[in-house]
Amino acid sequence: MAFIIVVFAISDYSLYTGWIFLLLGIIQFVDLYKNMYLKYKRIRKNGIETTGIVTGYTGTLNMYYPIIKYQTMDNSWVTAEYRHGFNFKTYKPGNKVLIRYNPDRLQDIIIVSDFLRSITPWITLIFSLSVITAGIYIIIKQGG
Repeated sequence: MAFIIVVFAISDYSLYTGWIFLLLGIIQFVDLYKNMYLKYKRIRKNGIETTGIVTGYTGTLNMYYPIIKYQTMDNSWVTAEYRHGFNFKTYKPGNKVLIRYNPDRLQDIIIVSDFLRSITPWITLIFSLSVITAGIYIIIKQGG
């Protein structure tokens, strides 16, 4: 899809290309901020830390989401899908991982030592700002 957008941006087929870039960049940025950064920050700050066990994966050939089983403070067991996917199976079933979970929503978990999770928002932010900048540039170049 990105290739198609770039082709439209390079060609003069669409007068709305700049606005499309701008809109897509803003949507990406808002989604990143709302769904990734705020949630990650909230769980990192207020979550309860425990050890979980990777029991398997869900997903497709392109994206894998670890399934983690962990014990809460009241000794009940919860199985949750780590909603940040990988394009390879990072952990083997049976591996122990340090997690934090939201005590109000037990399905909301983060893996504490997940380096990819810590840099992904920054990569996405840079990409979003690049798309916004490209949109503004195209709008200015096309004269509005």
